[in-house]
Amino acid sequence: YRRIGTLFAVSNDRRRWLCGCRVLALRVPMLAVAVMLWMAAPAFLGPVGSAHTSLRLAISAHAAQPAVPKSYAAAMRWYQAAAEAGDPKAQFYFGLILEQGVHGKADATAAAGWYRKSAQQGFALAELKMAQAMHFGIAVPVNLPAARAWYEKAAAAGLAEARFNLAILLETGGPDIADPARAVTLYAQAAQAGLAEAAVNLANIYIQGGAADQDLAAGYMWLSIADGLGEKTALAMRRQLAPALDAEQRQHAAARAVTWLQNNQ
Repeated sequence: YRRIGTLFAVSNDRRRWLCGCRVLALRVPMLAVAVMLWMAAPAFLGPVGSAHTSLRLAISAHAAQPAVPKSYAAAMRWYQAAAEAGDPKAQFYFGLILEQGVHGKADATAAAGWYRKSAQQGFALAELKMAQAMHFGIAVPVNLPAARAWYEKAAAAGLAEARFNLAILLETGGPDIADPARAVTLYAQAAQAGLAEAAVNLANIYIQGGAADQDLAAGYMWLSIADGLGEKTALAMRRQLAPALDAEQRQHAAARAVTWLQNNQ
């Protein structure tokens, strides 16, 4: 099956995942979002009516600062004010609030509009959300070339989840999108950032062949790495693969996995 964060799943004949940004996939409570924004916001209040002021007031509403009423409704108004004033962080988090229906009915279409505004200002999390939206047709039409472009931007900003999703797109996309060799590189980079799912996908590639030449020992190594990164099913998958390799091959692959984990954790 294919897993996209914790948002939804679709069946597939290969065991693959598509992950979203962890903040999004885990549906972080708005109080936690407020704390993150408080840490990221400027250390001063801007002029009255400015984006910075509105954003800080929104954060205060969620974080129960004494001068601001503690309510989602108040925070919603301040997030919206900051978003409308052009702050890309506020635009992203206001979109997240709308998408999750924190205060009222969820509105994925409105959320996508705010994600786009934020992404156009270079906010990486919003770039990832736009890529996902265009990859899967979430509130916008499917547009794989545009999805790739947004993934590329978010990946260049260092988001491991964007590299992982981009790898999926480059491995499984049509002839105008596919780039199997680069998909292998991106999976490796995502695994280096700690995404166990990327190690599993690399294992599948080497076990089944296609994006890379079949290499069962490499598949065994990547399953060992996935297990070391915390993927719960990797050990069982490795046990199923083990009979296809002799003892020396398994030992060598396991040793390579240990070295990889030592160098990348």
